[in-house]
Amino acid sequence: MRAPPVLPSKLLAPGGLHPVLGYGFTVVCMTDATGVWVLEACTLPLVERPLRLGEFDALFAHGSTAQERLSPTVLRWTLDPPAELTARDLTARETACCSFFTFGFTVDGSAVHLDVEVPSAQAEVLDALAARASAGLAAA
Repeated sequence: MRAPPVLPSKLLAPGGLHPVLGYGFTVVCMTDATGVWVLEACTLPLVERPLRLGEFDALFAHGSTAQERLSPTVLRWTLDPPAELTARDLTARETACCSFFTFGFTVDGSAVHLDVEVPSAQAEVLDALAARASAGLAAA
């Protein structure tokens, strides 16, 4: 499985604008203190974003066992069963502020799968989440 592309921080311009590779135009987004860009569609207050990222990072490091990219717009995380309730709470709150996410849970034997889907216009957001998940899985 090929690792998702991650935009280097040097490509981020002041004001959170960044070039879209291969297209030659710029997309408006926001950059938080950690250098992670978030689409303007996100309604989570700026001060709460590092905390939310921390919650996802904790889920990836302590509750996830695998990640699989099913398509450019769909990502699957395999979770430890005890992490399911935390993941359900986290994804419900994330959907409330970033309505372009669709989260779905399935239980397969002793594994819990969390599928994350976004519209094609938000595929880069999914790429960023995949990169964070990979880092969390590697650190676990």
